[in-house]
Formats: sequence, structure tokens, C-alpha cells
Amino acid sequence: MGGGRWTGGARRLPWLVWGLVSVVMLGVSVSQAAPARRVVGVVTGGSAPSLEAFLTGVQRELATLAGPELELVLPEGKVRRGALTPEGMEAAFAAFEADGEVSLGVMLGYVASGVASQRRQWKKPVLATHLLARPSADVPGFDAIVVGPLIRTGLAQFFEAVEVAEVTVVVDEQARLILPQVEAFLDTVPPLQRKPWTLRTVPARPEAMLEAAGEGVGGVIFSPFPGLPQASMAEVAEGLMARKRPSYAMGGRGDVEAGLLFGSVPKGELRRLARRTALTLYSMAREESLGSARDEWAVEGTPVINVATAKAIGFSPRWELFRYAEKVGEVAPEPLTLSLGEAMERARLYNPGLASEARLVEARAQETKKVLANLLPRIDASVTGIRIDENSAEKSRGTESEETIKGSLTLTQVIYSEEALSGYSASKTFQLSREAEQEARELDKGLSAGQAYLTLLKARSLAAVREGNLGLTQENLERARARKQVGALNPSELFRWESEVARNRTELLNARVQVRFAENALKRLCGMRVAETVDTRGGEGDQAVLLTSHPGFREMLDRPTEFDALVATLVDLGWDASPELRQLDHALASGRRRVKGARRAFYLPEVALKGGVTEILDRHGYDRVFPSYDEREWHVAIQASFPLVTGGERLADLRQVAGETMALSLKRRHIMTILAEQITDAVDAVQASGATIGLAAASRDAAEKNLALVTDAYAEGAVAVITLLDAQNTTVSARIASDNAVYDHMAAMLRLQRLLGRLDFSGRAGEEMVTRLAGGER
Repeated sequence: MGGGRWTGGARRLPWLVWGLVSVVMLGVSVSQAAPARRVVGVVTGGSAPSLEAFLTGVQRELATLAGPELELVLPEGKVRRGALTPEGMEAAFAAFEADGEVSLGVMLGYVASGVASQRRQWKKPVLATHLLARPSADVPGFDAIVVGPLIRTGLAQFFEAVEVAEVTVVVDEQARLILPQVEAFLDTVPPLQRKPWTLRTVPARPEAMLEAAGEGVGGVIFSPFPGLPQASMAEVAEGLMARKRPSYAMGGRGDVEAGLLFGSVPKGELRRLARRTALTLYSMAREESLGSARDEWAVEGTPVINVATAKAIGFSPRWELFRYAEKVGEVAPEPLTLSLGEAMERARLYNPGLASEARLVEARAQETKKVLANLLPRIDASVTGIRIDENSAEKSRGTESEETIKGSLTLTQVIYSEEALSGYSASKTFQLSREAEQEARELDKGLSAGQAYLTLLKARSLAAVREGNLGLTQENLERARARKQVGALNPSELFRWESEVARNRTELLNARVQVRFAENALKRLCGMRVAETVDTRGGEGDQAVLLTSHPGFREMLDRPTEFDALVATLVDLGWDASPELRQLDHALASGRRRVKGARRAFYLPEVALKGGVTEILDRHGYDRVFPSYDEREWHVAIQASFPLVTGGERLADLRQVAGETMALSLKRRHIMTILAEQITDAVDAVQASGATIGLAAASRDAAEKNLALVTDAYAEGAVAVITLLDAQNTTVSARIASDNAVYDHMAAMLRLQRLLGRLDFSGRAGEEMVTRLAGGER
């Protein structure tokens, strides 16, 4: 019986195997099936460039969010632009609902969103993207992103900064379809509840808008849908400036750039709004509970101020606002573009302190010529007028008259003087020492300029990180507000994020101040005026001046077994190129010559040739000459002199110059030791800082990935606020460390190059140095 059961099982085994294989194959085919593809239709009222850009952003976000089970697409052919009339918009809506290929839709823009919210029935799920306020009635299949709070916060910033007694709100007449909604929304803006305001609808023409603004003294608010190109809005802005009228652009940065005074732009508003639109569409396609029915787009925006307009109308914002606001319309001088190498060279050529030292060195070169004058012929001319009494003239027996004018020439030529010879030789050599000292100062000043340049790059990088962190914190504040509205947030978290925004703004303000400090320091070193500006091109191309830009040098640094030999070679090259050692060498040569002269002074005389001629030019008064008087006299002499006793002065001179020369010799050995230590430390710093770059970059990547995960988890309520804050602060620190690692490595390399006697090793200079290090010229 056992055998019979086994036989039956054996007969069933192929069928079991075949069943398992079929199940596996079915699973594979299911897993490899294409995702469900659903088409999104769009209805918008009219056409505007900002809506076109937003539509492109939604298409990109939909493609990014596509998964293996669902893909939403928004074809260009499914975008319908309805006429801005009730009939035109209703026709566009009907065409959308009748399109069998479209599964759900987007009502794009303020007009389309507002009109869509008035319908009480939709055959397909739709999402309105720009609704000023959520409708009171709950319509099945209709959802919206409410942007009214976003505009409300921007208006609050405007009224806080600008004092106006009354307000005129200008709206394009094409928005008449949603005019009741616009008026109802404006009634909810607190500053407008406390002052009179008037709403006027006008055609989208500059002259009509200026006429609507009137001739009063109050502020003018332009709706986010004026329908004007930027050039036309500039005409409106010029007219308002002539009337000294402050203006606010609900439409944001573009209208402020055209000339309106004030606007408010949330960081990454377009991208985040497009992302939210895409996320909501996917939730609607999956028939998920949105969980955001009361969510409003209430993130605080960044103020944008047109500085030229502010000056024209006499408006000056407070420092608190001006520091963190974005500024447009500034007429800034053309910036001076500097690279790292150009900054160091400019400091060498134009630094006023260095130029002063150079002129002083040039002036001291005249000391050598003054000493040389003692060895060259010396001719003195003189004219003497003498008057003596008559008795003296008579007693002179004709050699002197009562009044005499004499002229004389005297020649002195030193034939040999050890003091003059040694002084000239020592002075000439010591001038070379001064020039070497000036070369060292030029290298130090160039190094200071290079370090200041890198400090400016670090400061600007830090400001960029702080600015990005502020935007991220504002996004998290928005997430916290959204979670609070659906009751998924402890109220204390909202206060925590508001506190974090304030702290981030303080950090950004301090970072921007540090940028100004760093830029001023660089301009001072480069001999620039404080009013000038510097463009560093983001540090592009700065690596070229470094030895590390040459692969051969990097390979040498990456050989641990040959590292000590590389350091020894660099020390030798540093000694050879050091201007400090050259300065001491020339000073030592000068000192040795002075010692030799002091010793020779004990036994060598001074020999000089002297001559002169004197002629009587005129004689008056008593002048009885007897016998005839010779009116011209001359003489020539060779004089040798030797001091026999000087009271020990010569011995003291010898001992002094010998002691000073010995001190210089000892100082030279000390400088060599210091240079060897500094070069060794600099090479170690270069090697370590180079390795730090990769580690800091890896840390930054890991921190950013962790932040993305924690941010998603926080949005879903899976982690506490402190966890997200910790991840965000860690990311900020990692970003700063990653940027600083590059600049610290460059600074370390500059210090090493300064010790090697050259700051710029770009091109041929770097290749020659690598060849020398490799032993090609040793």
C-alpha cells in the first residue's frame, strides 16, 4: 500500500511542479507589467508666462513621482485655454469632462481655479491650483490648493514696512469672473480691515492702470493677474514713481523687477507648488484620503524690494527688513573680476603699504651712491671777497690789497681708502639684502591676499548654506502648519520651527556681514576702493595656481613610502628659493666685508691726491705792488695719512662688526631650522587636508540622504521634531565642512608654495617644479 501511495504521489508531482512554475511565471509577468497610465487634463483661463512655467514644473514633478504601478502624464494636447467669459470657461470645462482619454484634471491659475470652485458638480476629479479661499460647500471630486494665505502674509510684510493712509487695488478686468472672490479675500487681510481701500478693474493697458491708481498719496496694490508684459508694467511703475506712490506686486518678483516697489516671494514657491500639485494628483488618482482638505499654502515669503524705486519715491526700509530682503534695481558699479592668482598679483602691484616699502628700498639704494662718491674725484669751487684796513694792506708789501676778490678750484681724489672701499662694497651688498627682504614682503602680501580671497569664498559659501538652510526651515515650518491644520501636530512644534526661522535669519545676517568684512579685507590688500565690488566667479579656475593642479605632484603626495624623501627635497628647494635666507646671505657678505675693512684699518693708510688753483679776480683800494704781484697760485700734493692712536676706536669697530656678523650667521642657521619645520608642517597639512576633502564630501552626501529620509518621515508624523532638527543641523554642518575642506586645502597649499618662494605655480612654473621634485634637475 505504501508503494501504491508513492506511485500516486509520483504521478501528481509533475502537475504540482507545473503549477508552481505557472504561479512563479504569473508573478513575474505581473511584476513586469507596465504601470497604469492615466492622462491629466488642464484647463486655464487665457495664457500667461508664469502659468506656462508652472505647467512645465508640474509635468516634471509628475514624471519624477511615477512608480511601477501608476504613472500620470500631462500631454501638451490636453491643455485647454478657455476664453475669459462665463461661456468660454464653461465650454472648456465641458470639453475636459467629455474627453474620454482624460481621467482627472487641473484647473490652472487664479481665474480657472476661482470659476471651477463655483461649480457644484464634477464628473471627474479636479484640482484647482490657485484658489484664494476654500469654498464653504464641499463639492465631491473637487479639491484645491489655497494660496490666499501666501498672498496675505506678503501683504502683511508690505503694510508693516510702508505706511499708507489708503489703498487702491488694481485688478485686470479679465478677472471679473472671480471679482467677488477677490473682494471677499481682501476683506480678510488684517491691514486692509484697518484702512480704507478701493478695488478697481481696468483693461490691461498701462494708461488705464495709471488712471485707476489715481493722483492720491496712498499705496497701490496690483493683483497677481494684471495680464501685462514686463515692459508695459515698467511704464506703470514709472508713472507711479513720478507720483511718489508706493506699490505692491501680488504677482511677485517679475513685477518688482519691472519697477514696482515691493513684493514677496517664498523660496522655491514655483517648485514647491508644482510638487504639491503633483502629489495631490497622485493621491486623487489612487483614491487616497488626501489628509489636507484644510491645508493652506501659508509659508512666509521673502520680501523683494526695488531699490531704485525706493530711492525715487523717498522710501527707506528699516535695516531689519533691508538685510534679509532680496534687492533688485540696484545700480551697482561694474565688479572687478578676480581669480586667486589675479588677487595675489594685484596685491603685489597695487597694495599701497607694499608700494611704500618698495619706494623706501629704492630710496635707500642712494646710500650706496653716496658711499661711492668718496672714491670719485671731488672738485670744490669757491669765491672769497676780503676787505682789510689800509695799514694792513701797506704792511703786506703788495701781497694784499685793501679790497680783494679771489676765486679758487680744489680737486681731491682718493687713491686708496680702506674705509671708503669697504663701506662701498658693504653698502652695495646690503642693498641686495634689502631687495631680498622686499621680495619676502611681496610674497607675504600676496599670501595674505590669497588667504583673504579664500576667506571671501568661504564667507560666501557659508552665506549660501545659511540661506539654503533658512529656506529649508521655512519649508519645515510650512509642513508643521499643514500638520497642525489637520490636527496631527503638537502646537509646541510650530513654535519650535518659528524660533528656528528666527535663529536661521540671525545666522544668515551674520554670514552676510562676514562676507562684507572678507570682501573689504581683500579690497584693502589689493589696493581697491571700498566702494568697488569683487566678483570671484565662484572660485572657478583658482586651482590652476596650485601645485596640486599638476597630476605629478598629487602622485608624489600619494606615495607614503616616499613621503619623507619628498619632504626632504621640498626643504632643500625651500632653502634655495627662500628670500629670507638670501637676505641674510647678502647681509652676511656685507658684514664680512666690513670686518675685513676694520682689520685693514690697523695697518693701511689713506692715500689721496689733492690740488688747487687760486686766482685774484679783482683788487681795489690801497694796492701798492712792489715788486710786481702774481695774481694766480696753484698747488698739487699727494697725501698719505695713518692714525697712530685712536683711543681704542678701531678695536671697538672691529669687535662690533665681528659680533654683528656672527649674530647674522647664527640667525641664518635658526631661520633654516624654522623653514625646515614650516615646510614639513605645511606638507603634512596639504596631505591631510587633501584627504579631508573626500571624507567631508562623503559626510555631506550621507547627511543629505539622511535629511531626506527624516524629512519624509516627519511629514508622515513618524519622527519627532527634534529628530528632524538634528538631521537638518547635521546637514548644515556637513555642507559647511565640505566647502571649507576645499578652501582649507587650497590655503594649506598656498602656505607651502610661499615657503617654496613662489605663489603661482600655474603652467610652466608648476611643470618645472614637478620635474625638479622628480629628480630631473637634481
